[in-house]
Amino acid sequence: MIARVFSRRTRWFLVIVVMSFILVPLFVEPIMAPRLAHDYLSDLRRLVEQNDAVDIPLNLNQDVVLMSQEVFNDKGPEYLSDEVLIINETKYLYYTASDLTSLIALQPYEILDDQLIAIKTQLRLFLAFFYLVLMSVHWYNVKRMKKALVPFRQQALNYAMADFSERVVSQSSLTDELMLSFNRMARQLEQQFNQLLQRDDILNHVLNAMNDGVIAINVDHDMLLSNIHAENLLALLHKDSSRTTNMIPVEWEEDISMTMKNLENCLTYVKVQGRTFILLFSPLIRENHIFGVVIISRDVTEEENLNQLREMFVANVSHELRTPISLLQGYSEAIVDGVATSLEDQRALAQVILEESKRMGRLVNDLLDLAKLTSGHMVLQRERYPVRDFVHRLIAKFQHKASLNQVEVVADVHEDAQVLTFDYDRLEQVFTNLIDNALRYTKKGTITLRVYKEKKRFYFYVIDTGEGIKEADLPFLFERFYKADKSRTRNKSGTGLGLAIAKEIVEAHGGTISVTSHVGKGTTFTIVLPDVELYD
Repeated sequence: MIARVFSRRTRWFLVIVVMSFILVPLFVEPIMAPRLAHDYLSDLRRLVEQNDAVDIPLNLNQDVVLMSQEVFNDKGPEYLSDEVLIINETKYLYYTASDLTSLIALQPYEILDDQLIAIKTQLRLFLAFFYLVLMSVHWYNVKRMKKALVPFRQQALNYAMADFSERVVSQSSLTDELMLSFNRMARQLEQQFNQLLQRDDILNHVLNAMNDGVIAINVDHDMLLSNIHAENLLALLHKDSSRTTNMIPVEWEEDISMTMKNLENCLTYVKVQGRTFILLFSPLIRENHIFGVVIISRDVTEEENLNQLREMFVANVSHELRTPISLLQGYSEAIVDGVATSLEDQRALAQVILEESKRMGRLVNDLLDLAKLTSGHMVLQRERYPVRDFVHRLIAKFQHKASLNQVEVVADVHEDAQVLTFDYDRLEQVFTNLIDNALRYTKKGTITLRVYKEKKRFYFYVIDTGEGIKEADLPFLFERFYKADKSRTRNKSGTGLGLAIAKEIVEAHGGTISVTSHVGKGTTFTIVLPDVELYD
């Protein structure tokens, strides 16, 4: 209890005060008693030397008794020392001359005790006054110091809250040096704190700029650090869970424990909502002591999809080439073996060989164009062209073929769609493919090519009233070699790359292409191109 109320220095001060009140009087008596006795004995000696003889004992001041040797001997004194004796159980100081006829002076010893008690009392009063003055001075200095330290306390609280905007201003001379040191410390803390904030911002920017997710945890599996990609992954993992997104998933606990135990990297795969992530668990080691684990996550969904598309692409190209190569080989062997004996049969076989070779040529050319567009090596020859003339030339190109299928191809160009910057040949290739597909799957209907401009963007619509496309096939319609209806026998002149090439050409122009369709009602392709000005 005392230790909580008083400080250590105060407790020592109280001990010293108590001990001084107890010990100092104890040392007064052995020191002062001989001195007082010597003074009293000196007075007794002077009395004896000033008087020659007395007939009866004389009582002088301060109870001093002067008597002759004979009277003194009759009282039967009991000598305790050369200076103290006892008569009738009363203790006296005494002095006598060396001869037997001299006088003897006696003084009660209690006078000496009374004076010692008075000295002790005075000493205690002096100590009390001294300690009172000392405590008053100490209290005054403490109050001054506390008042001078009030600004330091307030600023210390501000600095603890990372507020370094103000400095200590003290009016007391007691704290001048402390004020300078405190303000210097504040400036250094502010610089270091700003450096830490800058490093933290740089670290956060670097982590969030990474394509990989990063999570750092301690040995208790508490999250210390994470970036936005890692938080997105955790949000996906905890979407159907009551756990918060800043908690490590239970499925990772075993890998984390193995990493901490073996001090080796651990690699695993996680599939979440149709996406694939690869996780790398790496131990954090300092001075041969592990203090955490860093988890790096990478979304490899696109890589897997690209690998699948690459495999599908190779398979589709092989499939598309297998048929014409087989036909070329079969009909060539028929001609060489003389199976076709007549000139008409030979011409028929040669015509098939010619058509299949042209088909292979178109396939190869489409693949080369697609490769150039995808890699960015295709250079567009952009110029300003009238949109209305471009649309009417496209429609005129398909009028004959459309009339054979009893299909009407019409144009709907708004007045505000005047001039657009584009590569004429490439964009013609796009619309030729779209209109050709619409003619192939539209019987006795209408194909409309509509164009209008809105907010510096041109909107092109190719609308047909044909068979339509199933909703499940729409997301994959622009993939290479994808066939919406695999049971449908398409015209052999097609390569299966037209829509993929159209998509790349439109995107090379900075535009977008999309499709909507309803089975039995028709299909609409929408192309949006920006109105880009040409500068010399």
